[in-house]
Amino acid sequence: MSVYTGPEYNPPKRSVAKRKVSVASTQHFCGQTVVPDGENGRIIVTESHLEFVWAIYLLTLPWVQTLEEQVLFMWVNDASERVEKYFDFVIVTTDGRRIACEVKPVIRLESGRVVNELSQIAAQIGGTFDEVRLLTDEGLDAISRFNAETIYAMRGADAEADLAAEAVIGQLIGASTLADMTRCIGLGSRGMRALVRKIGKREITLCEHQRICGKSFVRKTGVSQ
Repeated sequence: MSVYTGPEYNPPKRSVAKRKVSVASTQHFCGQTVVPDGENGRIIVTESHLEFVWAIYLLTLPWVQTLEEQVLFMWVNDASERVEKYFDFVIVTTDGRRIACEVKPVIRLESGRVVNELSQIAAQIGGTFDEVRLLTDEGLDAISRFNAETIYAMRGADAEADLAAEAVIGQLIGASTLADMTRCIGLGSRGMRALVRKIGKREITLCEHQRICGKSFVRKTGVSQ
């Protein structure tokens, strides 16, 4: 009988949500993922598909360090009552800013109640948060969602492929397709995944707003077409 002698598995940290969030439901979407936090990351839980998609998208942005979910904030309403508010996400940026976010589909905003409430809260955040944002389904188009999910799915480092991709990018003049660059890397699909990671890190940029695929043209970030 063989005995596993590989590295010890260290699970991610537990969620820091300040209220109980269901991890399973027959009525609506529930999900979880792991966000950056120390060596092994931290679990965050989401209770709608829109929240999950926004989490995936935000984690692909280079200025986002990590996310916290269901963060409690006490505010005072029109009746001078102290009220609990749980923000769906708080974005922690690489420069230390904290952005409190409410995630809502546009159809839930028709009454104006949510927008009015967030406006009042934004005036009371003091030194707790730097900004309050409303994230809706209209804020993410189908291409952005696809690319975010692709980048997130391929985020795992591959030292050999990543180094080879860096060398190919260093020789890039003008624009090239991801397929051609993958062939230059010479590691098959590993090379393609490495290039996707470079897109996520903003080292190369898509020349057009399109789904990431082999036919996509890219250029070095900051270089005009």
